[in-house]
Amino acid sequence: MKKIIIICLFSAILVILLIIVSEISFRIFFPFCEIPDKVYYRRYRPNCSFWRKTKEFNNKYSYNTYGLRNPAIKLNKEEGIKRILVLGDSFTEGWGVDEEETFSRILERKLNKDTPKFEVINGGIVGYSPLIEYLFLKKEGLKFKPDLIILNFNNTDFEEERDFYKLSYEREGEIVAVSPYKGKKSFLPEEIKNFLDVNSYFFYFLNNKLPRAIFKLKTFLFQMMGKKIIKNKKPRFDYLQDYTKSWFLLEKSLLLIKDLLEKEKIPFLLVYQPLGHQTHGKEWDKGRQFYGLEEGEVYQDEVEEIFKKFCQKHKISCLNLLDFFRNSNDFPLYYSYDGHWTNKGHRLAAEVIYNFLIKNN
Repeated sequence: MKKIIIICLFSAILVILLIIVSEISFRIFFPFCEIPDKVYYRRYRPNCSFWRKTKEFNNKYSYNTYGLRNPAIKLNKEEGIKRILVLGDSFTEGWGVDEEETFSRILERKLNKDTPKFEVINGGIVGYSPLIEYLFLKKEGLKFKPDLIILNFNNTDFEEERDFYKLSYEREGEIVAVSPYKGKKSFLPEEIKNFLDVNSYFFYFLNNKLPRAIFKLKTFLFQMMGKKIIKNKKPRFDYLQDYTKSWFLLEKSLLLIKDLLEKEKIPFLLVYQPLGHQTHGKEWDKGRQFYGLEEGEVYQDEVEEIFKKFCQKHKISCLNLLDFFRNSNDFPLYYSYDGHWTNKGHRLAAEVIYNFLIKNN
């Protein structure tokens, strides 16, 4: 009996030491900034930074005290300064380019080429869609006292919006949160799980990063064997097939944002960002193969017409970047495998948005 107790104690001490060593190792060698959030589904650790390296790019990602990939922000604007808050997903955040190369920062420089009068805040966060952007805007974004909101969306938002609504919570008929833990079974209570996710790098890796790593390894092995992961199917942002039927969730969120900004008397610009396979056969040529898309083909859908009708019906200022990207010959605007904008894509987006703002005063 005494031997069993000693073995159990020794094993417990060994497990605790292993966890401590793993936690320290992850903090030193494998830092990451993304953490779950019970209101916004996910966010970034304040004052956190890390390097994201792929075969196509190697960039440092630094986040300020508000968890945004933006220089430090003072809540109180200086006198005479106009503030633009840009919302969106990883395209807006700037996956694949340095912070100074994001279209938000380029736009700020262009607006201030004569006199420094503008601050452009990059509020883009990977995986966000209009529902999360509405919650962020209402709870955090308005604190920055923006003079203009620019919201970017693309076809990936259709699926993300559907998933976020399933994970949303309502209070008195109003959506107040989107939680990654809703409906998930776990031996740990949600509060403890969230605490560990936020404060333990090792636990977060086991719970979130490891499943993704396994999927990426599977993807790599399939590609090495020359197989497509998704056969005879449209890509994840097209699988809903009928955009008209699936648009209603996006419309609901966008109108929540519109109504909120009208109450605050803040102008609103809605921007449609095309994806690589919508612009040119040369763009996103390697990555599209993963989804079973045809090489060299330009895919067209009804979203452009839906977007146009929505803007006209609700009298929203809108800018469609699709034709500008299709008519550009400055390749590549998108990374071949990753599919996000290159620095050329960001420069083009900044140029088009800048011209639109100047033209519309």
